[in-house]
Amino acid sequence: MTGKVYRKRAMHEFGRKNNTFHVQEMLTFLNNYKNEFGKKHRSIPCSMPQLVSLLVGDSDFTKVSDGMWKYTPDKDWLGD
Repeated sequence: MTGKVYRKRAMHEFGRKNNTFHVQEMLTFLNNYKNEFGKKHRSIPCSMPQLVSLLVGDSDFTKVSDGMWKYTPDKDWLGD
């Protein structure tokens, strides 16, 4: 699997925990994401432009205002 798949899973995990959030909060979560063994996941860290691009391309995330996003999950998503 590519890093994008792991990143999207982590994004949805963050969205389920934090319905409305600032993009910087998600970036910090992704860049510090740890796997089940407590080690940093190599494929998940990203930059702000990468994250914004992924958020814009994902229909489960909606931009609320400048820097603020809302997680509105699609019931048909089978990412987990």
